[in-house]
Amino acid sequence: MSKKAGDQWQTPEKLPPAINDPNYTATQPALGRTAKTNREIIYFVSDRPEGKGGLDIWYTVWNEKSNIYSRVKNSGSKINTIADEMTPFYDLPSRTLYFSSTGLPGIGGLDIFKAFGERGKWTSIENVGYPLNSSYDDLYFTVGQTGEEGFLVSNRPGGNSFNNETCCDDIYAYRWNEFTRITVTATIYPFEKDRFGRKKDLSGFDFMNPSESTKPLKEAIVALYMQDKETKEYVFMERYVTGEDGKFYFNLRPDQEYQFKMEGFQYFDSEMYLSTLGFNFSDTIEFPPVWVNVLTNKPIVLENIYYDFNSAELRDVAKNVIDTTLLVLLKEAPEFIIEIGAHTDSVGGAEYNLNLSQERANSVVKYLISKGIPSERLVAKGYGMEIPVAPNSNPDGTDNVQGREMNRRTEFRIVGTIGEEEDEEFEGED
Repeated sequence: MSKKAGDQWQTPEKLPPAINDPNYTATQPALGRTAKTNREIIYFVSDRPEGKGGLDIWYTVWNEKSNIYSRVKNSGSKINTIADEMTPFYDLPSRTLYFSSTGLPGIGGLDIFKAFGERGKWTSIENVGYPLNSSYDDLYFTVGQTGEEGFLVSNRPGGNSFNNETCCDDIYAYRWNEFTRITVTATIYPFEKDRFGRKKDLSGFDFMNPSESTKPLKEAIVALYMQDKETKEYVFMERYVTGEDGKFYFNLRPDQEYQFKMEGFQYFDSEMYLSTLGFNFSDTIEFPPVWVNVLTNKPIVLENIYYDFNSAELRDVAKNVIDTTLLVLLKEAPEFIIEIGAHTDSVGGAEYNLNLSQERANSVVKYLISKGIPSERLVAKGYGMEIPVAPNSNPDGTDNVQGREMNRRTEFRIVGTIGEEEDEEFEGED
């Protein structure tokens, strides 16, 4: 590895022994990046143990914060065979790994293949086909910045030969006669929620025209997935964070099935789908304005959660409300950590109301746990009479029945998310 200081490249430094194992080959490095954390990945070829065959493609991830590489891992059985895989090249814009193999079905010799994904998670392997592949050895495939042209190495007939016409490897350039570029875009608008009173459909985007006063949703995270043609599973490709205009943009490939999902702290798990099957021309697809359900940062009131006097036991009506609102949300968004907050009116002393509200919050949490929600996703908090949302008394000193009823409420708010577990083991970390 060589670092650049100003306009000068520094003396190359050998990567650590975990990568450059002195007993085995480590060669042909190619750079990529993780889609979710934007960490640098080095793909390389090695014949080290615990591989799938002869030469395999392996990878390691660079952690910039700790300045260490992850433990080397095999790129998996979709990429590697009992034969040899080599010359990896990772095209970052399309998140595609190109490589050559003698073990996958091909035209002959070393053929060039591609797979979408990263590290050890890939879609089904595709042969790039003729004329990029020949019946001879084809390898070192690369893609240019535009995606429309690139280079490869081959010993096919027609090169600069010495002793015979297929003796030597030559560099060939290619360019697509017809390059299809499909761009999809849309503007996202928020449906903010501050009350929960009935079951709602939490999946799917809604399409409608915004009013002039509605502002687009900035810093919304949209994730793009592509369907594996064999397994039919959707594989994560990339994510886009909207700017002030609330728009997202993705470049798609023809003849694929795509899924778009909202991600983030305050969103319901909304998704939509798009097929590019049959697209044989470049085009820009602009969806109508997209509306997504967004949770506000404020506590959200669970309507119709009532208790008997001096009791923390949930009524059947309250359980039904929880089943059709909060429980649905927690199952639709399994990453959410929520706080259940219980409040009282001002009847009774402060300490009494604080204890009662805590018991009521506990009862909601216990009920959710009984419904299968993990306890680590739930926090019970009693607030007593300290945070009224309405006066408990009228201006003339009489009892404000309606106000007291509003103050006797149960709320929830999202206080965090269960983060994705780090799937890389870094040297030097426990």
